[in-house]
Amino acid sequence: PDSHIEVRFNQPISDAEILRAGHLEASGQAIPFDVKRDDAQNLKQATLVPRALLPLDAPVRLTIDASLKGAEGPLPMGQEDAYAFRTYGPLAVEGVTCNDSMTPHGKCDPTSGVTVSLTNPVKFKDLKKAISVDGLKLAWPSYYSDDETVSSITLGARFAAAHGYAVHVSTPLKDVHGQSLDRAFSKSIKFDDYWPLAQIGMSDGVFEAKTGNKQPTVASVNANDLQIVTARLSEDDVLELEND
Repeated sequence: PDSHIEVRFNQPISDAEILRAGHLEASGQAIPFDVKRDDAQNLKQATLVPRALLPLDAPVRLTIDASLKGAEGPLPMGQEDAYAFRTYGPLAVEGVTCNDSMTPHGKCDPTSGVTVSLTNPVKFKDLKKAISVDGLKLAWPSYYSDDETVSSITLGARFAAAHGYAVHVSTPLKDVHGQSLDRAFSKSIKFDDYWPLAQIGMSDGVFEAKTGNKQPTVASVNANDLQIVTARLSEDDVLELEND
């Protein structure tokens, strides 16, 4: 909201000409501004200083009229130039998301994390204090320093399949602009089942059936219709399988 706008031209431009041809608006409302110079001798560069704070979370547009003329001659710029940006908004939790695109029932993947996103950056150490998940100890990324700023973070934890959890973001929490989260945030998330899976307890070699153990060990998850079938193979059968 208290930003100044730096403008650079390819010719010297007077203050009066910038004020005449320049138009600044926020949310469709005209914003009066003054022209300041860091270097009084450099008329190719100017700083536009709004006379009032720009509104929060608002679209801002600077338009330079096509009639703008430089100090070196009477020819106008010939075409309008416009630049758009947006002021930051209040600190808020933007969302809590997970990987649910390749799961059996469209719920969160228990093998991946949960991402918490904010509208504005905050210090990593402050975010660690503010975020919690009921019943779980969180693992934090080691590549962030405490004073580094982040606007989103992926939470690592031992999320259980087919379980639900509540993710909390508590107050106090301040962003880099000094704004506080106005209220605590909570969201429930549900994790999906694992995909059906079965694995034989050997990868290669020869399985020798011993007395009382005629089958190799098979581990399975959610494979309710699993059937184990064995067959006697001759040497020719094994060679045929190897060459298939």
